[in-house]
Amino acid sequence: MARMNELFPIMAAAPRAARTLSEMELLRQHPVLWVAFAELLLLGVAADVWLLVSLARARGRLPLRVPAKAWGVHDLLAVTGLLLLTMFTGLGLLALVMRKADSIWFLAGDCALRLAFLAGLLAYVRRRGATLDWHWTPRGVIGFFAVLPPLAAASLAVTQVFHWLKITPTPQPVTLLFVETKSSTEVALLVWLALAVAPVFEEIFFRGFAYPALKQRWGALPAMLTVSAVFAAIHFHAESALPLFVLAIGFTLAYEVTGSLVAPVTMHILFNAANVAMLLYARWHP
Repeated sequence: MARMNELFPIMAAAPRAARTLSEMELLRQHPVLWVAFAELLLLGVAADVWLLVSLARARGRLPLRVPAKAWGVHDLLAVTGLLLLTMFTGLGLLALVMRKADSIWFLAGDCALRLAFLAGLLAYVRRRGATLDWHWTPRGVIGFFAVLPPLAAASLAVTQVFHWLKITPTPQPVTLLFVETKSSTEVALLVWLALAVAPVFEEIFFRGFAYPALKQRWGALPAMLTVSAVFAAIHFHAESALPLFVLAIGFTLAYEVTGSLVAPVTMHILFNAANVAMLLYARWHP
């Protein structure tokens, strides 16, 4: 464990006493957050009703607007391998050269590596004579609200299963760092990562690049399920796996229905913003 903390200093940044704090417990401790959550959930129910009515009018037919791309599964495997090599090598070297656990440099390195890889991926797409789908659509806002009720149901189901199995839920390490760090620089980097770098990076890679490649080989539904499962798995947090899977399904549906990455990126940013707002409130109202 000590060696793991040296390689991944974020995991060692928070006090052990805070490691039992979960996101659900944050809501229980702060009634204001519960009220805000309930309001968002009501808006989500309204959005789902509107979408169901629209779907009924379309006779249950979802429009599929993600076209075939100039890359396939072999390209996806090569790019994924390069991504893993870049991230593990870069972050591993950064951790090894640091004399102590320094989350600021780790976060900055994470952001820099993601942006560098993203630039390379976009250059690769352009070199293949292809483009990503970026036309403007406001439907990502509706999609964000619409995904909240199924997301809440998934979270509740996981919480209940953990209770039955007598497993104590724990937050993600980055959540602990956000709540416990005393560095304003770390907070700024976390906000930048959550609201800008991660949503754009993850949506371009998972929805913009991986999903079309798998869709051409397997079809829309298997590709959607596979990409969503991998998206949930890479967060390495058992309690969040099912909710993140549901969230990723929502992201992919939004991309497929609108034909634009603007929709899932908007949803992703709003989802992360809601979580950041909750964590900032917890920081300011301990």
